This record gives sequence, structure tokens and C-alpha cells, in this order.
Amino acid sequence: MGIQSVAISSGTNLCAWVYTHDLIALARDDDEVKETQADVVWTPVTNGTYRVAFCSTKTGEPVRQQDFRTEQGSLRFPLPPFKGDIAIRVTPLILVH
Repeated sequence: MGIQSVAISSGTNLCAWVYTHDLIALARDDDEVKETQADVVWTPVTNGTYRVAFCSTKTGEPVRQQDFRTEQGSLRFPLPPFKGDIAIRVTPLILVH
């Protein structure tokens, strides 16, 4: 199973949609769809602390929110377990120039 994404970003903000090939099976209410876990790496990014919000694409409701710090111009964070797809919004809390 492959993971794909579509994203738009500036040096300090990111919006993304992450989905799997199981998305089509999920639309058919296929009980065989398994949860997916993966990491996201955003680079280059302005150094600092960022708030990462994960949202359900079905309800628009937040799934989880967590703060992460950059390391050498790169921001890495794990996705929460999801089936089919998940939306991500990353916004800066504290930037270090």
C-alpha cells in the first residue's frame, strides 16, 4: 500500500492531504482497510516550534494537535493512525531566525 500527499507550503506554514490507495476501498465501506502510520518530513522550513493539527476529512473535526521543533531546517512528525486519508495544518508558534 502506498502513501501519497498533496501539499502547499510557505517557509512557515503547511497544508497537506495525505492519502493511501485504500481510499477507494474505504469509499466502498470495505472492512478490510487497515490503519496506516507514517512520518512526515517537511524541509526546508524556518527553524522554530510548530503546531501540527490533524483533521478528519470526513467530519472536519480535529483528530489530534501537537507541537514539534525543527532540527537543522527540517520538521519531522508522526501521523496519527488513519484509514484512507487525513488532513494536516502546520502553523508556527515560535520562529528562530
